[in-house]
Amino acid sequence: MNQRSRFALTLAVLTFCHAPALAAPGSSATFLAWTDLHGEIPSGLKLLVDSAREASKTSGRPLVVVDGGEAFLGSRIAHLTRGLSSTAEMNWIRPDAMTLGLGDFDWDRSRLDSLLKVIDFPVLTANLRRNVDDEPIGGSRSLLCCDDSGTIGIVGIGDPDLDYPQRPARNGDMRVDPVANAVEGEVSELRAKGARLVAVLVHGGSSVAQTVAKIPGVDLVLLAPVPGVPKADLPPRRVGKTWIATLPAGGAQVARIDLESTDTGWTISVAPVKVPAGRPLNAAWKSMRNHHDSLVAAFQAREVGVLRQAWPTTRREGPLGDWMADALRIKTGSDIAFVPASWIRSGFPKGKVRVGDVWNAVPPGLNMASVFTLPGSDVMKVLQRQMRRSKEFLFVSGLTCSPDSSMFGGNPIAATVGGKPLDKSAYYRIAIPRQLRNDIFELMGISEASANPEWTETWESDLVIEYALEHGLEVEVGRVPPMYGGNAPR
Repeated sequence: MNQRSRFALTLAVLTFCHAPALAAPGSSATFLAWTDLHGEIPSGLKLLVDSAREASKTSGRPLVVVDGGEAFLGSRIAHLTRGLSSTAEMNWIRPDAMTLGLGDFDWDRSRLDSLLKVIDFPVLTANLRRNVDDEPIGGSRSLLCCDDSGTIGIVGIGDPDLDYPQRPARNGDMRVDPVANAVEGEVSELRAKGARLVAVLVHGGSSVAQTVAKIPGVDLVLLAPVPGVPKADLPPRRVGKTWIATLPAGGAQVARIDLESTDTGWTISVAPVKVPAGRPLNAAWKSMRNHHDSLVAAFQAREVGVLRQAWPTTRREGPLGDWMADALRIKTGSDIAFVPASWIRSGFPKGKVRVGDVWNAVPPGLNMASVFTLPGSDVMKVLQRQMRRSKEFLFVSGLTCSPDSSMFGGNPIAATVGGKPLDKSAYYRIAIPRQLRNDIFELMGISEASANPEWTETWESDLVIEYALEHGLEVEVGRVPPMYGGNAPR
């Protein structure tokens, strides 16, 4: 750890050591909370948590450490290890509790269940139940914890939007209970057991937090935000006697939440604490992290081919886009693939191209390719739309076409699929990335409901990298004419 990191950590420790003194037993508590690490578990987080726990022992002030969910999947090392690297690192940090968000279910339920078996700390999901035995997905609904009297109660609420019928593999046998019903029962039980303070850890939107805050007996809502909710640095707000504190995401900082008991309820102060740089001195931790770093480095260094000229990103016909479309078509076993130009994030360099270059070119995160069938007559309509009023250039694989000059009295489009003339009465299997699925009407003139695309359960990054390792960088261009009629994108 460098001098700057040591200084940052010293400041963090001092803030905990100089927490407000306990006026009386059970009159105060401190929460250290964060969310959405997405597989990037900062080493400094362990430094901070360990230091805070030591400071708590010294001051006698109860400390509760919580993770708001979506910790296991999203980074490259988490992808390579299918989440095992993240669970190993989180087991070293050992928060007192966590809940689950949408991202924890990105792979599928069988993978999540495997990860939950090796997690060495409580995962609370009062509203997510297995139909087969009515047990919570995380293993527990709530708990009493964290001070000598054991009277701080925590309830976990997983993302209510996990009721996701389009991908049954994502949630398996799970049902999502109404949030209010799930919380009310747990709060009553915790209060009956002597809980002096009850906090509910919520991975959801502001409306969910508002619902929870109105439940009698809830003192604090720790909100792990989802897209579209207020930023995590907003000040805490109060609903009745219940406080709502929004948690910081991403691992750069955590929230320190101090609560003091008064005659009229709890008072609260929330402050961001920067996660220090550096790594713990613990030899086992350092060895684990070095191993994880070496796995990523070795995989990204694998060579997939050599280019005489760089392949830049383009908004017109070009080798990079055509090669990406080939990867999508061939790896999904489709007849045709379409890839929007903006889907490709970066180009390939001149010379040796490695897995890391391919990975950088694909959109980040866990995104799945989709497939659907389309009659040849509709494929022709898509091509005509591209020629005349395209919002964005679509690279194509498996299909070639001539220009559309019919609007000027010339010839209409002539298209071939697999080297044979396009049959307007035949059905073709079409592959698209998630970005195109999300904007399928604007880019292809087809509604998602009518196309009814199916998820392939194959990650786009895996698909493209596997294609690169199997087929190299061979590609043929010239599938779409360089000149359009109409207002094609420039």
